[in-house]
Amino acid sequence: MDAPQDDLCLILDLKGFFVHKTFYAKELAYYTWNKDHGRHAFTIPVPYQNLRDKDIRTVTFVSRKILGLTYQPVHAEHFQDPQILQRLVKDIYAM
Repeated sequence: MDAPQDDLCLILDLKGFFVHKTFYAKELAYYTWNKDHGRHAFTIPVPYQNLRDKDIRTVTFVSRKILGLTYQPVHAEHFQDPQILQRLVKDIYAM
């Protein structure tokens, strides 16, 4: 009998924030069936200063209590433009 993991081809983990009712990915991590793996960080196109009070509270709560992520990536994370996210996911899936 096959184990459930034998049928998996990709594990994809997206972490991010809902801002103005839109999800913005801050981090993507993946692990493929052929053991390729990686992590990518992205900038969020909405500046922190432009957030509404409710969104600031949500970002603060999620950062401190759930994800441990900063709202914007630090330089050491080698962040990328979020516009490549869709193409990146397709490329990872094609591995």
